[in-house]
Amino acid sequence: MNRFNTSFRHAGDAIKANREFVLRAVKVAPMILQHVHEDLKNDREVVQAAVSRNGFAIEFADPQLQGDREIALIAVKNAGQAFVHLPEPLRDDREIVWTVVEFYPLMLHLASDRLKNDRQLVLMAVELDSNTLLNASEELRSDEEVVLKAMQFSRDGWTLAHASEALRSNPEFVSRVLQLMPSAIEFAHTTLMNNKELMLLAFNNGSEHGFNVASDDLKNDEEVALAAVKNSGISIQYLGDTLKKNKAIALAAVMQNGYALEFVDDVFKNDEEVVLAAVQQNGEALKFASVQMKVNKRIALAAVQKDGAALRHLGNWFEHDKDLALAAVRQNGYALAHVSHELQKDEQVALAAVQKNGYVLHMVKATHGSNKAIVLAAVKNCGNALQFASEDLKNDPEVVWAAIENDGNVLNSAGNQYKENKAFALKAVSNGAMAYQSLSEALQLDKEIAMAAILHQGNVLRFFNQQFKADRKFVVVAVQNDGLAVHHVASRFLDDKEIMRSAIQQFATTLFKASERLKNDRELVMIAVQSSGRELEHASDSLKHDEGIVFAAVQNDSYAMKFASDALKTNRNFVLRAAQADPKILRYVDYPMKMEILVQLQQQANE
Repeated sequence: MNRFNTSFRHAGDAIKANREFVLRAVKVAPMILQHVHEDLKNDREVVQAAVSRNGFAIEFADPQLQGDREIALIAVKNAGQAFVHLPEPLRDDREIVWTVVEFYPLMLHLASDRLKNDRQLVLMAVELDSNTLLNASEELRSDEEVVLKAMQFSRDGWTLAHASEALRSNPEFVSRVLQLMPSAIEFAHTTLMNNKELMLLAFNNGSEHGFNVASDDLKNDEEVALAAVKNSGISIQYLGDTLKKNKAIALAAVMQNGYALEFVDDVFKNDEEVVLAAVQQNGEALKFASVQMKVNKRIALAAVQKDGAALRHLGNWFEHDKDLALAAVRQNGYALAHVSHELQKDEQVALAAVQKNGYVLHMVKATHGSNKAIVLAAVKNCGNALQFASEDLKNDPEVVWAAIENDGNVLNSAGNQYKENKAFALKAVSNGAMAYQSLSEALQLDKEIAMAAILHQGNVLRFFNQQFKADRKFVVVAVQNDGLAVHHVASRFLDDKEIMRSAIQQFATTLFKASERLKNDRELVMIAVQSSGRELEHASDSLKHDEGIVFAAVQNDSYAMKFASDALKTNRNFVLRAAQADPKILRYVDYPMKMEILVQLQQQANE
């Protein structure tokens, strides 16, 4: 497509002015409208063909056609963001704006002031993206119902920042907001930052935010401070001066988040009770402790028992302490990286590390790669550690068996004789079907091994020879084990209902692989759309008109309505029933019916 655009850009003027050629070309590469002769940019049929393919092509149409309502509607239905290229009069067209906003709610900011004050439109928009409230009129940003609707669908409290100043400074209204979204407290008006009742309401409802914007008086209020740090320990960094030496608050903070130790008063960084509580919550908090606490073995041991990697914060003070090294690697084998070279050579330490995380054998393969006990422990934990074993141990049957018992796919790291050994091959493909690729050619042709492989992972069928791929027995087992295996079967099996049912039951998306006959099979299509409504796209035209099929699809995913037949999209009774299940389906019906159904839904809600 880009190559065609480039070629057309350098074409001669005669080609660019050839209406018949351009009309065919824009249906394939609509953005070439940018380079056609000016007369054709004002040709209704040419422009309509281009925007039908790509709505953004309207950018290059003649201004007169950019302002044509019919063409503009086609463009925004195809690409809602093409709205940016429409002239001002069309930004006041309710149908056009509604069509855009229901897919791209933040585009409301380009709508006319009149439509930014359209209550129904804005309510729809804030439900889709609460931050659209920013683009609503001042009147609607002062409307309690609109703002509460936005807060109801907000992912964070920031939405309150878009409400009017009057609402953000109204304690009764903010109280209602905090019950929906406690974190909104930090976006309330500054006049409420000294309201203890609201602050406590936010923190007691679980807000991790807000203490940073509290008034100085509240930052020095013990009750408020305790409530804040119990939700977010690091909020202690905003503590008022009079409470910085309050041990109860410091303890509460580090018990909630060990990292809060960074922000407590220095006196508590040297307090054994506080530091111990911090490292027991998060071993990494050790880095914020005083030197005196870091050399306290009780503290150090508690830290590495919580997180072995905390060993890195101990410097050289305990580099020869085997107890600490063992505690660290038993919690996290990768802590072996922070153990001294001397202790890495210690067999007990290395063994404890690989028993926790076998892959760390790579850190000590030079000293322990030929130690059978350590290598055995490593491959039992992580078969892939076999690659770090010595050549002798890669050829040791006990070690290799233990490795493929953990992960059959590591057979490729074993000695070649095991890739020709049927017993080892069977064990490997039963624990990691990709080991099939490592086998000798003779064993790859062994039906017992091939069956064992697809029993473990059906998709390994893709590596089989054509004879096995054409064997229905293998295909049935493979697809039963992994529905995605249908991507690798002979085409005749795509018309086999048993095989395709098995695939679709596991992965609805495999419906598109089915034969045309099976795409018209009501049972199979129903299985698919009940699992993934969007698969209606791949159903036959007949089933796209089947009310039962389409309703099941839209119940699963409103987007499926896009693929329903035009007859169903204009069937008022069906659309109403579908909208009652999920109003979002109205995105895919024509504007007049959409409005009619919305009114009826509102009337039903008010009854």
